[in-house]
Amino acid sequence: MAENREGYIFRNYFRLFKENFKQSTIMWIILLLLALIITIDLYIINSFEKTIVTTALKGLMLAAALAILFVFLYAMALQSTFENTIKNTLKNAFLMGIGYFPWTLLIVFITLLPIILLVLLGRSAGSVVYVMLFVGFAVLAYLNSYIFNHIFKRYM
Repeated sequence: MAENREGYIFRNYFRLFKENFKQSTIMWIILLLLALIITIDLYIINSFEKTIVTTALKGLMLAAALAILFVFLYAMALQSTFENTIKNTLKNAFLMGIGYFPWTLLIVFITLLPIILLVLLGRSAGSVVYVMLFVGFAVLAYLNSYIFNHIFKRYM
C-alpha cells in the first residue's frame, strides 16, 4: 500500500505469510532468546553492589538490547522484502540499523509511540488504548513502511 501497488491485499498477505513464516519464526525466536538472556543478565547485574564495573556492564547490556531492537525492526521488514538466509538477514538488519541510524531512531520512536503516550497521559491512557485498538497499529505500520521503502529502494 505504501508503494501504491496493492493489488489483492488479502491474497498477497496470505501468500507472503506462508512463504516467510518459517524463517520469520526462527528469527524472532533467536531474537527473543537473546533479549531474554540480556534481561536475565541485567537482573543479575542489578543484584550486585553498584560499582564502576556493574555500571559499565549495565551500559553494555543496554547497548546490546538496543542493537537487538534495531535488528528485530529491520529483520522482519527485510525478510518480507528480500530473499536471504536467516544469518544474512540478521547481519543485514544489524548493519542497516547502524548505517541508517537517524531513520532507525525514527522507526523506534514511531514503534514505541503508544507506550510513550500511555506513560505521559496517565489517566487519559484509555483513549490511547481505544485509538490503538481501532486504527493505531495500522497507522504505525503504514508510517514505518514508508521509511523502510525509502531505505530499501537503494537495494532493489
